[in-house]
Amino acid sequence: MEIGDLTKDELLELIARRLGHSIPAHDIKMVRWNTMVRRGKAMAEEACAEMKVNKGPQNWPKYKQAMDKFDKSMELYDKANEFIKSKQIKKENP
Repeated sequence: MEIGDLTKDELLELIARRLGHSIPAHDIKMVRWNTMVRRGKAMAEEACAEMKVNKGPQNWPKYKQAMDKFDKSMELYDKANEFIKSKQIKKENP
C-alpha cells in the first residue's frame, strides 16, 4: 500500500498522527491556495490542448467548450489571487 492509496479521511488522520500537534491555520490556508493554483493550471493546460486539437470552423462547438474551460481556469486563478490577498492569509512567515 502506498500513500496515494489512502482516502482523504485516512490521509488526514495519518498527517495528524505523524505531526502530533495541530497544523497552523496559515499552513492550511497556503495548502488551499496551492491547490487552487494547481487545479487552475491543470484546467488551463487541458483547455489549451483541446483548443489546439479542435481548430477550424468544423470543430467550433468543441473549440468553444475548450475556450469556456480556459475561462473557468482563469476564474480559478483570480479566486486564488483574491484568496491570497485577503486577510485570510498573512504574508509573513508563521
